[in-house]
Amino acid sequence: MEVLVAEWPEIAIPVGEREVELATTGLRASQSWTFLFTLAALSENLHVLYRSGWCNQAITRAIVFRPDGTRYGQPPSGADEARNRWAAWRSPPVVGHELGIALAAQFGRDSEHTIRDDWGNKTIPVDPVQVFRAARWMRFSCGWSTFGSLKSLVKVLTPWFVDGWCPAAIVWAVEHRPNKGKYSTPPQNIEQISSRLAVWGPQRKDPPIAGATWEQTVGARRERVRRENSGTSDAVERWRQNKLLHDERWKYRRTVHSKREEDLRIQQVMEGLYPDPRRLVGQDTQAPSVNFDLCPCRRYEKLPGQQRCVACINEKRTGSPYGQKR
Repeated sequence: MEVLVAEWPEIAIPVGEREVELATTGLRASQSWTFLFTLAALSENLHVLYRSGWCNQAITRAIVFRPDGTRYGQPPSGADEARNRWAAWRSPPVVGHELGIALAAQFGRDSEHTIRDDWGNKTIPVDPVQVFRAARWMRFSCGWSTFGSLKSLVKVLTPWFVDGWCPAAIVWAVEHRPNKGKYSTPPQNIEQISSRLAVWGPQRKDPPIAGATWEQTVGARRERVRRENSGTSDAVERWRQNKLLHDERWKYRRTVHSKREEDLRIQQVMEGLYPDPRRLVGQDTQAPSVNFDLCPCRRYEKLPGQQRCVACINEKRTGSPYGQKR
C-alpha cells in the first residue's frame, strides 16, 4: 500500500476514508497554501469538499481563479480567505471522476490520462457558473466559436437551461424540427440558433432528450463506484477504454474547430482582397482609374527618361525581330 501514498491523481474524487487520506496527503505535498491550515482543519475542510464532488484539481483551481475566470492577484493570506475562495464557487470548477485506489496506483499523475475540464452532454446547469461552463463547452464542441461572443450565446441558452434542457437536447433542437425532420444545413450564426430553438416553444417543458443535474450525475457516479469493485483489472481496463474513446472524440472536435476557424480566416482575407459587390451597398463599386505611362507596346511602363519600356529596349539591343520592328 506504500506506493499508493506517493501519488494521487488530481482529477480523482476520493471516496471513502482511505482515499480521502491519500488525496489530502497528495494535496499537502504539492500545494504550499495548505500549510495555512492545521492538519485537522485542512482535513475537515477537504472532507466537506470531497463529499460535494470536488477533486484536488478543482480545489487548487478555486484557490487561483474566481468564478468569472479572472485570476487572484496573490495566494490566500490565511485559512479564512481560502475558505471564502472555495465558497465563491457554487459548483466545482473542474469535473472530477472517482477513479478509485486501483486507478491511482495504475496511472498516478500521468498527464496522458488527465481528464479535461469539460461539461457533460446530458448534464443540466442550474446556476450561473454552470451555465457559463456549459455554454463555453458547447461553443467549442459544437463549432459555434465563430458565431459571436460567449456572452451572446449564454443569453440565448440560459432560458432553455432554466427549463431543464441539457446541452444534448439543445443541440438536437438546433439540428431537428419538432416534427422529427432534420435541417439541411447546420446553423450559421447565433440568431439562427435562437430562431430554431424558438420553434420548439410549445414543447419547451418537454425536452427531446432527458438530462440530469450535476449533483445527480455525481451521485449516480459515486453509487456506481461503490457497486463496482475498483480493485479488479476489469475496472481499470474499462476505464482505459473509455478514456481512449474520449480522447478520440476530443481530437475530432478540435480538428473540426480548427478547420472552421481556418476557413473563416481565409474567407476574411479573400473578402478583403476581392470584396463582393453585393455587400458594398451604397458604395462606389467601380474600379479606380489607373493612369500609368505605358509604352506603345502596351506591355510595361516607360522607363524614366525613356520613351520605351525595358522589354522594348532589350529587344532592340539584342536585335530581335520585335525590337527591329519597333
